[in-house]
Amino acid sequence: MKSLQILTLTSILFNLKAYATCFSEKLGYPCCSIGYATVITDNDGLWSVENDDWCGVTDHETAEKCWSASLGYPCCENTTSVAVSDASGDWGVEQDQWCGIIEPTESDVEQTESDVEPTQTLAELEPTETSSSNETPNDDVSSDIEIPKEGYMSQLKVEQTCPPQAKAFRGIMYAQPEKVTYFSNTTHTERQMNIILPPDYSKEKKYPVLYYLHDLLSDENGLLEKSIGTLEIYSNLVNLGKAKDMIIVLPNCIVPADGAKIEPGNSEEYNAAYDNFINELLQDVMPFIESNYSVDSGRENTAIAGFGQGGRSSLYIGYKHPELFGYLGAFSPTQGLLPYNKEQGLMKPEELQVEDAELQPIVTMITVGAKDTEAQESAKLYHETLASNEQPHIWFTVPDALHDSDACSASYYNFISTLWKILDDPKPTGTANDPSGTWGNPDETFVLPEDKPDFGKFPDYNAPYEKELPKEGYMSKLEVVDLCPSEIKVRREGVAYGEAEKITYFSTTAQMDRKMNVILPAGYTEDKKYPVLYYLHGLSGNEDSLLAKERATIEIYGNLVSEGKAKEMIIVLPDCYVPLDGVFDRPQFSPEYLKAYDNFLYELIDDVMPYIESHYSVALGRENTALAGFSQGGRNTIYIGYKHPELFGYLGAFSPAQGIFPCYDIMAGHQPGLMKPEELQADAEVQPIVSMITVGTKDFAVQKNPKLYHEALATNGQPHIWFTVPGALHDDLACTTGYYNFLSTLWGVLDQ
Repeated sequence: MKSLQILTLTSILFNLKAYATCFSEKLGYPCCSIGYATVITDNDGLWSVENDDWCGVTDHETAEKCWSASLGYPCCENTTSVAVSDASGDWGVEQDQWCGIIEPTESDVEQTESDVEPTQTLAELEPTETSSSNETPNDDVSSDIEIPKEGYMSQLKVEQTCPPQAKAFRGIMYAQPEKVTYFSNTTHTERQMNIILPPDYSKEKKYPVLYYLHDLLSDENGLLEKSIGTLEIYSNLVNLGKAKDMIIVLPNCIVPADGAKIEPGNSEEYNAAYDNFINELLQDVMPFIESNYSVDSGRENTAIAGFGQGGRSSLYIGYKHPELFGYLGAFSPTQGLLPYNKEQGLMKPEELQVEDAELQPIVTMITVGAKDTEAQESAKLYHETLASNEQPHIWFTVPDALHDSDACSASYYNFISTLWKILDDPKPTGTANDPSGTWGNPDETFVLPEDKPDFGKFPDYNAPYEKELPKEGYMSKLEVVDLCPSEIKVRREGVAYGEAEKITYFSTTAQMDRKMNVILPAGYTEDKKYPVLYYLHGLSGNEDSLLAKERATIEIYGNLVSEGKAKEMIIVLPDCYVPLDGVFDRPQFSPEYLKAYDNFLYELIDDVMPYIESHYSVALGRENTALAGFSQGGRNTIYIGYKHPELFGYLGAFSPAQGIFPCYDIMAGHQPGLMKPEELQADAEVQPIVSMITVGTKDFAVQKNPKLYHEALATNGQPHIWFTVPGALHDDLACTTGYYNFLSTLWGVLDQ
């Protein structure tokens, strides 16, 4: 029976692979491993990045079979060994990361259903056309807009739909979330929330605070979904002068009184956990924020808003404590605030008001999607009740929106456009990024080449061919080869090649066993000392990535040595992704994921290099130690090399990624940077013997960043080699050409 199960699983995987002969292969790009996260979507399909190259993401049919893909992890391709089981299914481990084991069925096709994860996206809560229990009304709710005729709120010009440019990346500095842990006196447990600080946050300045509450079946991460645009809308409006700097707090609004986990659903216990949030907010969340951040206190500097259940809670808390909150936003608020059908409600209709004129909200806003079958009636009930109680407020519907991200983002866009009395300020006249004061054209610094798949809005990227070498000294002797010769990438008869050996070492940085590949010379002997090259992979790669056939790491090295154009050496291929907690995350462009690559600085110096020097016959000293890498590995090479010039005499950065200097990245957003441009230099006595930066002329992924590094070195008077690879993308050609030229400079070979 056991062997039958293995055969069945193999059959399933074969079928998945067969289906994965996807659209991208016809365009010259591989299919992604099962369950890879989507980066960009175009008319051809879904695209991601794997092993430093574009790949086509398998479609939804594959994702259905690969249940773990929805949780952010790939399915296991080779193992059926169960490492752990939970409510979702059986988990295995491949290449040091979790993978979901597909449960075979008798039909070999049927999906094994897993339990629903507590957190759902807004998209999963949207009614569909085939839904029988919640049909869309025959007629849309009219596109209502009701605004007070006088006073502060009368100045708002409502945008009933969120401009798409407001959710786009526009080449500015974007706020980023920071997850913090605090102790809850309400639940007597530690809990988490996300804090969004202004990009230039300073403790010397006081900031107003918006508490932004999620909907049912969500958590502190729910409002960070890309489709909602919480970060982008806020940052873009601030950049245009249409919103003010603020701290945005995204708490977890599910607060079980005893701290025990409650299964999501429509139970009284689960709904009561939302009602408990009023105590959590007042007793725990707000005191934590006010004591740990530079907060401008007072109701005029405090706002509360939310979507769905969060909107309902915002109304209740805001009108229950008007002395604390000056701005209230209820986006598609659900029922439960007032008596409705058999529900008793949290307050009576006549209680939904502030009788003290001095504590009237500066802004109250209620919105709902015109096609929202979930919150349409309750939202309008709250609007009509406030009107009956003569409470000034803004009311509008979002055309064509369901209970979805469109309704949420349109409401949020308008709400933060009213905060902190900005409507009293002079109308914005524009910024350095947008002198007209309008959205203008989206940022076009991230571009794609014409021979890549058509991603639509991005123009071609085609930089000129450039080559700059020092006019004197050792580096001036290199004759740059524009393109890596194809014949150097294949094994030749009569040439002895080294082979990669995968070894395991203990990392004191990550507190776990980790792996790397070590390539020894073909005639390696303990009687001889060898220089060492540490060669670093790119984003989403591992210790095996640079051993791919297309990279020809062993072949180029062996052939150059046989031709007398390179010297023997030990080449070390480490895994540059170093999560400090030992938990491997799926490849993505989040700050947390990228931070694990920054940790490699410590891993390399504290763990990798000591292991190599104690286990192999190594020639010590910076003149015998080189560091090189592709993409993210190239970026790390520059940073580590100039941070520790006493350790590395040779540096090679092939298509180095952004992130050394503060920058904006189309995929990762704002990156704070690792050093300032003026810090990219070394003292004269520890100048690199060779420093090389290269990039493909059609490299859309790293854009102009390699040239920025080149220009910074030139400005700082640092000798180096700079050249572009004609026609190369962010690809194997760029990588191998950089590697080929770099090996041709190592260990004084140019002096021979």
